[in-house]
Amino acid sequence: SGPSGTGKTQLAENLSALHGRKLSQFNMAEISGGTGQNNSPGAKSRSGRNIGKDALLGMPRGYVDAEHGGLLTNALDKNPRGIFLFDEMEKADAGVYDIFLNCLDRGWINDSCGRRFDCSKAVFIFTTNVGSDISPDLPEAQVRNKMVRAGFRPELMGRVNRLVQFKPFSLEIAGLIVEDNLKTEFYKQSSKVGPTFAPKIVWEPKRIAMRAALEPLGYLQYGTRVLQRF
Repeated sequence: SGPSGTGKTQLAENLSALHGRKLSQFNMAEISGGTGQNNSPGAKSRSGRNIGKDALLGMPRGYVDAEHGGLLTNALDKNPRGIFLFDEMEKADAGVYDIFLNCLDRGWINDSCGRRFDCSKAVFIFTTNVGSDISPDLPEAQVRNKMVRAGFRPELMGRVNRLVQFKPFSLEIAGLIVEDNLKTEFYKQSSKVGPTFAPKIVWEPKRIAMRAALEPLGYLQYGTRVLQRF
């Protein structure tokens, strides 16, 4: 949990690269039709079914597209040791939360046609902006309680192994991100000039200059994305 643009998704991508596990990413705002908020029942199809749950597990037999399977079950079938990232989990339909109760407890899930899929070797990561205003210095139990009061179901939070909180960037961290982006882009451009052209870049801005340049961007609220554009 943490503010937007502080590296939550990047962490999952780095874990995928480090451990050689395929990363499957699901945006819960899109899967839930953009209407599920604070774990409310969310979007329903004309048949009365839960859109988010059907998208992940597939449609039952007798429904259109039942033979195509679900996004999550298809990914699990191909990569049972993969990393599965669920972005903006607070926007998921209530039915989506039910999927993970058995998955995180017993290590398997059934799709809408009754086929069982092994989850015991997979890694599941949920990201959320909920709780970004909670102090990371609090004991984890208190943070979990605050997350529940913010809308996360206690049954799900009780099955989460670890809660990792991301802090807003300090001015120093924001400066390091800009420096890294500048160097990366400069070396990319200089490599087009020739292999012998390898200048050394020195980045030593005054703190007052860095504050004047970066703080108006709103990086405390929007994170690294505005710094990359800058």
